[in-house]
Amino acid sequence: MPNWCVNKLTVRGPEEALSNFIKCSFVYDNDYGENIFSFAGTVDPKHEREYPTRKKASKIGPTLGLNWTVWGVRDPYVSEEKIEEQSSNKFVMWFKTAWSPPIFWAENVLAKEMFDGLRVDLAYCEQGMDIYGSVSLTKRGRQKVEGNCSLGLNYNEDQDEYIIDWDSPFGEFIEKWGFTEYGG
Repeated sequence: MPNWCVNKLTVRGPEEALSNFIKCSFVYDNDYGENIFSFAGTVDPKHEREYPTRKKASKIGPTLGLNWTVWGVRDPYVSEEKIEEQSSNKFVMWFKTAWSPPIFWAENVLAKEMFDGLRVDLAYCEQGMDIYGSVSLTKRGRQKVEGNCSLGLNYNEDQDEYIIDWDSPFGEFIEKWGFTEYGG
């Protein structure tokens, strides 16, 4: 069972490029009867490869070579996706990935001509390994990276749980990026 990495993806840019991104990002899954977010659609927009459905992917497990090098995550699908905002020049979505944020995927997406002019901001938090951070990317590469390997959680003996130290860099990070429900 993976440690779940909570991600906030913000994509901004020209209307045509953003429209292409959204169209390629959602694929119809026959098992679930709905469109679901998939990394495969943006990395392989012509669908030259056949990818298993989400249900089949969960049963057969990861194809590590392709997934880790192209997407930077285990599976082509995300878990618990939730669109926060969608307009002609901005798309914001929350989702979970296994173990790590999809930074390599974002770099691969931005290298494609059909997505010219897009900027990707990705904030992530994975409490199992105590990592959090954010990265801003354009076609020219990583523009800004911030992060840490210490979450700033304090153990509260009375409540028998860890609580966020809001004065720590982690507390500031959560407030800045809007991580109101932290967890995995």
